[in-house]
Amino acid sequence: MDLSNYNWYYREEMLQALGLIQTGYYHQHSSVMDIDSSVSLETMIQSHIKTRINMWIQSPLEDTIWIRGSRHGVWTPTSQNTLEAAYAKVISDKAEIPNVFYFYSLRYPVYHYQPEPSKGEMLLDMVKSIIVQLVMLLSEQPIYTDIDLSTERFLRLTDPGVSISTALSLLRDIRVFGPPYLNCIVEGLEKVESPTDTRHTQNLLRTLLELSKHEPALASNVQFEDYVVAKINRACFTSTGSVGVLDNMVNAGRVEKVVRTPYLSTARAYVLPTTYSLPEDDGFY
Repeated sequence: MDLSNYNWYYREEMLQALGLIQTGYYHQHSSVMDIDSSVSLETMIQSHIKTRINMWIQSPLEDTIWIRGSRHGVWTPTSQNTLEAAYAKVISDKAEIPNVFYFYSLRYPVYHYQPEPSKGEMLLDMVKSIIVQLVMLLSEQPIYTDIDLSTERFLRLTDPGVSISTALSLLRDIRVFGPPYLNCIVEGLEKVESPTDTRHTQNLLRTLLELSKHEPALASNVQFEDYVVAKINRACFTSTGSVGVLDNMVNAGRVEKVVRTPYLSTARAYVLPTTYSLPEDDGFY
């Protein structure tokens, strides 16, 4: 067995290389914890949605759900979309199930003197954040492998011109060494959709598929011809209104849609200054 390409890699070195892009993750984590401490999520989520999330959270198989709400209804500063994703995140934590997450509604605000990020930049930001979280979930023990986990690959993520393909390739390689079960929660996917941009739509689809499945790969830190134990990915996506990519995934049997009942929300006002926005009015379903 040729070991010439094998190297030792260390989690702390990876995190050090990712230092410039960790701030957004900590901001989002703090915001989700603020939501959990400020409202009773149990009382604000419809019962059929809570039931499905609790089925999803510990499914023994890969399971992808899309919780889709209407753009109509009583507006509150924190949307049901956000509360449902927060609920999925919080109960994953309570069950001690490793998880990664991203909330588009909890991104840093864009001030008037700053340019609006493109949809591609927003998608890439999500992938970068999830890569940071995956590295945090790695064992503290060194990794001996011929899969390239060099700091140079992580430093490329700080390049403004890095491609989504480069980021997804790194995400895929890190996942090989991650926990056997992983919950992934992504909130507010309507905010990153761009139906008229074919290339971006394809990149969004590639990303969501990558987050919701894992194929066993030949790894280098096991015996020759042995395969990594299959990982289980469980993804929970939420949106306010329709998302074309997710509709396509539903039609292909890759995701189950859970529809929020259109009723007047009893959710109490909980103000997140950085996410205060009025809902768009583009139809009920």
